[in-house]
Amino acid sequence: MTAPPLRTVIGEALSEIGATQPAGERGRPRETVWLPHERGIGVHIYASGRRVYIAQAVMGGRQRTVTIGPASVISEAQTIAVARRVLAQALVGDDPAAARKRLRAAPDWQPFLEEYWRICSSIWKPSTRQANEAYRRLYLDRAFDTSIDAIDVPRVTRWFTRVTQRSGPGGANRCMAMLSAMMTKAEA
Repeated sequence: MTAPPLRTVIGEALSEIGATQPAGERGRPRETVWLPHERGIGVHIYASGRRVYIAQAVMGGRQRTVTIGPASVISEAQTIAVARRVLAQALVGDDPAAARKRLRAAPDWQPFLEEYWRICSSIWKPSTRQANEAYRRLYLDRAFDTSIDAIDVPRVTRWFTRVTQRSGPGGANRCMAMLSAMMTKAEA
């Protein structure tokens, strides 16, 4: 589990208990004191006197230290509750970094669209090809600026709304059918 997914897990857990997570400081000398009654949960004590709660566990085969938050913002009991969630995710092997890795490996929208068009447009009738190329040029070429795995319902809904406003419901429905066919091919 890498730092960005861990920050997400911690941020969600802290928000559930009503605490916030400020940006951390880096590069100051510190000492780590482990809580005697909780395995893998401790506090970094900086030379300035600042205290920051942490959790430490093996995640994805590597030792990871996760910052929970400053002691001035959350209590030890709140820290334990949040840290237990982090440690439980590490124990069951839940790895949000794998999802990020999958998103990074997926092709971006534009290269995928080019490949799809190269393969599929050759079997369309000339009139279908002409109409589809117009819809592509107007509504699909710049539809998404992300990888195809990151295209989700909210993104498609925003895109569909923009297309409907520009072309009307008929054009938007035609573009949606084309997008649906493309995403079906992408899943295969």
